[in-house]
Amino acid sequence: MSMIENWLQEQAAVFLALRGRVVASWQGVEMAVRGGDEGEPEYDVPCLQLLLLDAVMADGAVRVGTYQNDCYFGIWAEPARVARKTTRGCSAALPSTHPFE
Repeated sequence: MSMIENWLQEQAAVFLALRGRVVASWQGVEMAVRGGDEGEPEYDVPCLQLLLLDAVMADGAVRVGTYQNDCYFGIWAEPARVARKTTRGCSAALPSTHPFE
């Protein structure tokens, strides 16, 4: 099995371990979905695209991002340390009954 295949299996295990866990809050770094005139980003599109997402649960946090190489692309996850208060980025609370499903 190749290195990337091993890594993909590890990532699948990380995401499966999130199943049924409750997200208490989240914060992310927003990025524009497409460029506007003269290279200016446009944030008025009908979806939210995040560069990174930190999901905070009662017993820890996980950071989710995207990756791409010549053969594969998708999302990755790793344990994260997330500050409870932030002065940058976005922060919002999800309903306490919102589990990963």
